[in-house]
Amino acid sequence: MMNKKASNPVSTLIIIIGVLIVLYVLIMPPCDKCELLKTDCPSYCEDEGASEDILLSVEPGEVSLADRRTYDLGSMNLYSHSEPNIDELAESLSVSKGWFGTINQDLVFNIDSFSDLDSVELSFVVVDSRGDLKVYLNDRQIFSDSASSGRTVEIELPVSYLEEVNDLRLESEMPGLAFWARNYYDLRDIEILQYYEIVHSSEEKSFFMGDSEFDSLEAAELEFTIYCSSLDGDTGFKIYLNNELVRSDNIGCIRDDISFSIDTSYFEQGTNEVKFLVDNGNFLLSGVEMKVWFDETVYPSYEFDVDEKFGNEFELYMKFGSSGDKNGDIYLNGDTIVLDTGSNTFREDITDHVVVGTNYLEIRPDNEFEIDKLKVSIV
Repeated sequence: MMNKKASNPVSTLIIIIGVLIVLYVLIMPPCDKCELLKTDCPSYCEDEGASEDILLSVEPGEVSLADRRTYDLGSMNLYSHSEPNIDELAESLSVSKGWFGTINQDLVFNIDSFSDLDSVELSFVVVDSRGDLKVYLNDRQIFSDSASSGRTVEIELPVSYLEEVNDLRLESEMPGLAFWARNYYDLRDIEILQYYEIVHSSEEKSFFMGDSEFDSLEAAELEFTIYCSSLDGDTGFKIYLNNELVRSDNIGCIRDDISFSIDTSYFEQGTNEVKFLVDNGNFLLSGVEMKVWFDETVYPSYEFDVDEKFGNEFELYMKFGSSGDKNGDIYLNGDTIVLDTGSNTFREDITDHVVVGTNYLEIRPDNEFEIDKLKVSIV
């Protein structure tokens, strides 16, 4: 009985501690919680805890002990095409003309915007007809012809005739000397189609190359898969590296895996910009990778400047794109920060290692892993 009673306070204490731990986990900030429990963190956790004072923000990609690196440039959609805004003017209408009466139709439509306006069309279906149909835009005749029953008619409206508010008149021609006859048109689905240029024909991707990487650069290759979903004829396709043209093709609507070498003289120490451009069509570029080889083993390295350190605290943040352990050393101005984590993020107070002026950071991995984002910020 004595032993049983003595154990009750211990059991109670253990239960209380357990409850407190559970409550602590429940009220933890979500990003700290996912890191503690080693589960996938929401995307917004990438920026949590960081201020607007970002001193360095890069996407290192794959890091390893090998004498090569792969910069993952992601994917992109490039397109240039016309897309219509449809304005229904009437479900149905009729026009007619004869010696004993005339029925004309006057319609009004607005131009949404003249910016990027490519073309405008009047479209309708002829239900029944006799003779010629005449169409006037702002008192200027733009159509005079016959159209048989069941036909869909599309009439391009001259852009130079258009105003913000436009008058459209439809009428039949006179039947001539046959005073007993009548010319007419019964129409349905009368619509104005305004075509606007939708353009995202170029996109830029960037990657950072440190001093040691740039100095040891031996060869480079760009790889990607290109897929065309729409194109009339052929289109020009160009790729630039740091404003230097490295590839120029005239391609059709294809699906192809492309890989080609790039002269290392086009690369720069620091940020490198790769620009992709098409003249028209709709293309998806996926798996875009810049692969580089070095003449010796090099490590990803970066620089950032600090104007004034007094009173500031600094944080290193990394988000990983691979699971498993990430091991290695991070050298900051000669000081060593040990990287040993299985989490998908890593944060470290680096205040004691930061100096006023230029700071040098280098990653020396012990195994292979991916870093989606690396940031140094003032907190």
